[in-house]
This record gives sequence, C-alpha cells and structure tokens, in this order.
Amino acid sequence: KRGIELALGKENQLQRDSLLVNLITEDSQSDPKLALSAYQSIKQKTSFPVAITWGSGVGIALTPIVNQDKVVQIGVATASPLYSTPDDYTFRNFPASTCGSLALSKFFSEKFAGKSFYIVHNENDYGVGAAKAAHMALENVGLVIAGVESFLPTETDFRAILTRIRAKKPAVIYLASYTQPAALFIKQARELGITSQFIASEAILDGEDTWTTGGKAVEGIIVSSSSPYFEDRSNAELVKFIDQFKASYKREPNPIDYLSVRAYDSVKIILPIIDRCKSNTECIKQELFKVQNFHAASGLISFDVNGDIPCYFTFQRFYNGKFELVG
Repeated sequence: KRGIELALGKENQLQRDSLLVNLITEDSQSDPKLALSAYQSIKQKTSFPVAITWGSGVGIALTPIVNQDKVVQIGVATASPLYSTPDDYTFRNFPASTCGSLALSKFFSEKFAGKSFYIVHNENDYGVGAAKAAHMALENVGLVIAGVESFLPTETDFRAILTRIRAKKPAVIYLASYTQPAALFIKQARELGITSQFIASEAILDGEDTWTTGGKAVEGIIVSSSSPYFEDRSNAELVKFIDQFKASYKREPNPIDYLSVRAYDSVKIILPIIDRCKSNTECIKQELFKVQNFHAASGLISFDVNGDIPCYFTFQRFYNGKFELVG
C-alpha cells in the first residue's frame, strides 16, 4: 500500500492529463477466502480495470474470476509456480520461486559446499513452491538434503519438528515461511541449542515481527531476496523511490520494504498503459505483454507470455539491525 501510494502521489489520486486514478483498498490478510470477498465487495461498488494483489494463495484464488471479468491482476508477492498461466489477465511483478533456483544453486555451492541442509516451509501455496525451488537448487549442485519439514502458518510450537532437526545436525536450515512463524521457529531453534545457519526466503521480510519476535535469535540469518540492495545508488529509479520513501515515512527503506518497491514499480508500469487504453482491459493486457526492459526501482522488468518477470536475487545477512550483502 505504501508503494502504491508513493507512485500515485498524495491523497491516493493522481491527475495526469485526462487520467484520474482512484485507489480503493481492501485487506485480504493473505487469506484467499477474504480476498474473494474483498474483490466482490469492490466490484459491487464500482468497476475497475486493474487489481494489485498480495500473496500466492490470493493470486491463484482470484485468477479464474479476474479472467472471467477481464480484470488485469498484478501480483506483487506471488511466488508460487502455479500462478504462471499463459496469455491471460494475470501478471506478476515478483519472481516465481522456481526462477530463483539457479541463484540458490550458485550461492549454496559457493558458500556451503559439502554441507548438509534441512528444508522447512509453510504448508501453503507459497511455502510449497519455495521449498520445491530450494530442493531443486540443492539437487542441482549435489548437496545433501537431511530432511524436509512443513508446518501450518498458524502454528506457534515447533519443538517436535526442531527435535527431529536437531538429531540430524544440519549445517544449514533453509526456511520458507511468513514472518511471525519464521521468527518463532528461529527463536525456538536457538533455545533448543540448534546452531545451524539459517537461510530464509524473502517472505521472512514481510513485516517487523521477524525482528521484534525473533530478537537476538535472528542475528546472522541470511535472506534470499529479489529486493534491490538499498545501499546501491547506481539505479536512478531506485534513488527516486528511496528519496520519496524517506520524505513520506521519515526513515530509510530496507529489505523489509521489498514489496513496497514491487508495488511502486507496478503502478509506474501500469499508469501510462491505462492512460493509453483507458478502461479497455484487453488493451491493457496486450500492452503489458509488450513491456520489455522497463527501467524500474527494482531493476529491469519484462513480461513473458505467462506474465512473469526475470529474477535478480541478492543474499543479505541481518546483523546489528542492518543488512549487508553476502558474496
């Protein structure tokens, strides 16, 4: 929401020549059922050409209805491979989890050659997709997978899982989970004496819970992120985003704000297209497919036939309240 508001301008409206853009928001809480209700609630009030959505489960649940209604959907936190569908109204300004396998393979082999890994993930669309990507990455470079565990996003007690993991003594635990359960998982692991290096998928950055709940336990975790490295000032569009963000929110953006960047870029891409196409969503869809090498704050963006984008991954370590590049 912050990213969208920054791209639109003050008071959620932007007047560009004859184009007036109104932002209407509903909170899906990343729940597919709530997302469907929210979509229908907005639809009853007004027609709209574009829906920007959060979460793999949400994006997948809305796909049939947006295609039926001919509404363009742009997912900004939609990593599941199941979202990838050709020639329809669904796009994502977020890399598919399978896209990150090559980056993970390279990082794992360079930094943890000969080490054993344990994969732990949320039992949902996002977690399953991210775990498959990590599994593929490890197999690609011949590293040992000591085990795989999953848990529901609502779970809070992980001691049974952690006891099994502790017995295997993995050097690295790859964790694909949303922020609150991830923080609890890492904290309980440290309390049980598990000293494995944690490498987390970027869903752990989805809120402040990781750092407030995890406390000192999350020091030293490495996050695999498609977010730009905010200390890099070579990208002029990223500098513009950082300046706007600081002016509006009185702090420097950091990897936790990676979805703000994705949402910001989505609006920057879609606005000129809406300006040309107005409410003609078939036109909007076709124009989005033509987007190639768009210079965005998050990097170059191009849409393929599935509405997917290329992926650029960094690995950032959290230490002393800051993130630093690893490798």
